[in-house]
Amino acid sequence: MAGHRPLLLADEPTGNLDTVSGEEILNLFKELCHAENDPISILMVTHDPNLAAKADRMLLLKDGITASSDIRSAWGDDVLGHEMADNEIAQKKKSRRKVKRRSKASNANGGEEE
Repeated sequence: MAGHRPLLLADEPTGNLDTVSGEEILNLFKELCHAENDPISILMVTHDPNLAAKADRMLLLKDGITASSDIRSAWGDDVLGHEMADNEIAQKKKSRRKVKRRSKASNANGGEEE
């Protein structure tokens, strides 16, 4: 990017990229938007609801009118199924770690939990 522009227009920026390259582009966009010095705004157009879900803000245009401004209203919960599943898996792992810690504490105290 040349110069200090306040706005970047990105039309399907990850459309023809592999998954890893697409993630790198999204990470770069996040860095540019959240930079302490000279942050920029990025207006990204996408038909991919999973990509839209990663944006700080999302607007759905339908027939030239803003139809919704959040991912669930725009595409529904089903579209985010894999991300929701990933979050559920992370929560279960976190819970298991807590249970293991409690079990270790219980064993260390002769069977009594702290």
